[in-house]
Amino acid sequence: MKRFFSNLNPVSFFTFCALLFSFIYNLVTPPLLVPDEFNHFYRSWQISDGGLLPERKNNRLGGEIPFTVSDFALHYRLSSTSEHQPDATDTEALLAEETLPGERTFRDFPNTAYYSPVSYLPQAIIQYYAGRLIMVLLWVLAGRFVLRRTPAYHWLLVVLLLLPMNIYLFNSFSADTVTNLLSLLLFVIVLRCTFDSDHVSKREQVSIFILCLLLSQAKLVYVPLVLLVLLIPQTKFSSKALHLLFVFSAIIVPFAAAYVWSAVAMENYLSFYTYHPDYIEQATLGYAADY
Repeated sequence: MKRFFSNLNPVSFFTFCALLFSFIYNLVTPPLLVPDEFNHFYRSWQISDGGLLPERKNNRLGGEIPFTVSDFALHYRLSSTSEHQPDATDTEALLAEETLPGERTFRDFPNTAYYSPVSYLPQAIIQYYAGRLIMVLLWVLAGRFVLRRTPAYHWLLVVLLLLPMNIYLFNSFSADTVTNLLSLLLFVIVLRCTFDSDHVSKREQVSIFILCLLLSQAKLVYVPLVLLVLLIPQTKFSSKALHLLFVFSAIIVPFAAAYVWSAVAMENYLSFYTYHPDYIEQATLGYAADY
């Protein structure tokens, strides 16, 4: 038994378990039952339809959603709070409905409407289970990359990647999925450049910069993670000037990008104090809530 575990490859073990548990989760978990997944679903559809910015209408924030998409989501929202539990027959019937051009209704999703499109690029393939499948495949590929590139603690990373809550989240439309993947990739590449290489290549510099920039757009509170680049010693660069340029680019540019998106979204699209009272519950805002 000891010999078996000593020969077990963490990358292969993770891939097998990730695919197996994802299949099981998708088989037994009805759509749109991950927290806030309704609103993530609406936002991802809006982006796939070309709406990079949210819509504001009569002191409401969200977007015009086709009735077929809206009814699919609304069915599971009602089912989650009633005695009727959705089953495979319900899902097949809803997925089989034909889309009628031009018939749309305004839906409220203010807590996800201001998220950057970066958070929903994979989920923008809008057929529901196709969206789930895309996220699972990205999670498995990212996990394999991380396990191959990290200099140590492979089995610890396997355990963290396969935590039940991680599997639950990665099999959904949640924007946190993209944020977690970008954070993990940035963390591992920085560790590798810091402890497992003699020189930071141009490819690694560009990769870190892109990850920092994408992370700053994915979720505002994760922007400080770009400070991880300060772990990389100056000796890993060919000159002091190149090191300073890299640090400046990887920190200042993402912070500036996060500020610009936040200013646009918060100032021009969010007005929770005057949110339409008839739709405040659909917007997941408590009465007189201070956002």
